[in-house]
Amino acid sequence: ELLPDPYAGGSEYIELYNRSDHPLSLSALSVAIRKSDGTLSTRYPLASIPHHLKAKSYLLLTKNLEGVASFYSISDPTALCELAKLPILANTSSTLVLFRAADETVIDEVAYSSKWHAHSVKSQKGVALERIDPDAATQNPANWTSASATAGYGTPGYQNSQSGISSPDDPDNPEEPTGIEVPQWDESSGHYTISYYLDQPGYSCRVFIFNLAGIRVAEIANHELLGMKGQLIWDGYALSGKQLQTGIYIFYAELYHTSGTVKRYKHIFPAR
Repeated sequence: ELLPDPYAGGSEYIELYNRSDHPLSLSALSVAIRKSDGTLSTRYPLASIPHHLKAKSYLLLTKNLEGVASFYSISDPTALCELAKLPILANTSSTLVLFRAADETVIDEVAYSSKWHAHSVKSQKGVALERIDPDAATQNPANWTSASATAGYGTPGYQNSQSGISSPDDPDNPEEPTGIEVPQWDESSGHYTISYYLDQPGYSCRVFIFNLAGIRVAEIANHELLGMKGQLIWDGYALSGKQLQTGIYIFYAELYHTSGTVKRYKHIFPAR
């Protein structure tokens, strides 16, 4: 995962993932930008990182931890590492290289582009680029997309919202349905949650509430980028700006994919 264009006051970041079954020492590795003539620019060693990167684990590199933690949900603070010096990531495109410092053997390399963002993302500022499958080709543009809106547009130090792999802590349930659920009231938080489970990354959604006369009374999401699974949050307010009155309503969701696939869902549900 890469964040080349952070929010104002935020910090760029580079996320590493150990896809092997063994702990990995980072002390012998470095990162750098590959210049247009093919040579590497200033080398930035990772020798100051004292611990090993555990198997199937993530590590985030940034110059300013506060510039990340202030804008994104942090699942594991120990997965974030602040380094005084790191390559500057150009907003539009650049080539980032992870290599062995001793002989400059390339471990991984990506020539990213802002064009890899999802089309539904209108502003790319603060939106991370996520790699979908760590076992698929790094340089395939189809293997990268924007972090989902429901994940806060970034997942620093934990599994990507658009990841095509299952988390070892949360394995995929083969019986889990693909689709989107009706709003469920959460008494503790005082809002509705709408859970979704998708078969592939790249979906955006439009979600509305209609009354029984077919009049749209509330908007939950409009062209919002989704991840593989997650939740939409709705405060229960209508388009009028007031709390939606208790009664029976129609929940309508439209999920559309960059491939042209469209999934539509319509359910009756009670609002409290």
